[in-house]
Amino acid sequence: MTVSGISARGIGMAFGSTVVLDQLDIDVPAGSFVTLLGPSGCGKSTLLKILGGILTPTVGEVMIGDAPARQAVAAKQIGLVLQRPALVPWKTARENVAMLRSIAGKGKARDQAVDDALDLVGLAHAADRYPHQLSGGMAQRVSIARALAMDPAILLMDEPFGALDAITRDSMNETLASIWAATGKTIVFVTHSIGEAVFLSDTVNVMGVNPGRIIDRMTIDIDRPRRADLLDSAEFTGYSTRLREQLVVPQQAGV
Repeated sequence: MTVSGISARGIGMAFGSTVVLDQLDIDVPAGSFVTLLGPSGCGKSTLLKILGGILTPTVGEVMIGDAPARQAVAAKQIGLVLQRPALVPWKTARENVAMLRSIAGKGKARDQAVDDALDLVGLAHAADRYPHQLSGGMAQRVSIARALAMDPAILLMDEPFGALDAITRDSMNETLASIWAATGKTIVFVTHSIGEAVFLSDTVNVMGVNPGRIIDRMTIDIDRPRRADLLDSAEFTGYSTRLREQLVVPQQAGV
């Protein structure tokens, strides 16, 4: 796996007469953790899929490394984690993690890449459990492991912890930060949560609506590793306040 960055220029997306994204530029450096933060309806998920070559924009170009984004998809360089884990209920955690590798012709009965991925998300002890035997956080870890087992260069994450309770969500944020540090993958992460964006990100891209666009980019200059006690710090509160102001003021101006 070669870690790749993403460069998007002049991105616009329309569905019929509805303009979802307009004149949008964004760079995601190789190995970075970049977040798309904004209200519902601003096109975060659409932009995420465009950056990963899953959707083709109406106008503009996306490059992953030195090649068009579609080539990265064909080369299986893109991993995707959604809000719901979508596990097959009659398969164990290990079998669910192995699914994509099996479809790609890489799977074996005891695949080391699958076991390594389960270990990375802290679920080696639960490899033989079925989805109904897993908590919500554990099920989402299986989903992340499934993507990691393919060893993608880029991991796209669309509100992966949005359905979890606050305590589990904080724990999963720490887990994800550790996974990112261990793998060095390029991660693009969609969230509605200001705190989550501050805790995880190198850079936060704040998005506005009507149409979707980037209204601010904020570098989060907080030392890593970041732990739960960061949430009580003045530094964390300062970044959170600045992001909240960016989200509220532009929306009021557009009413």
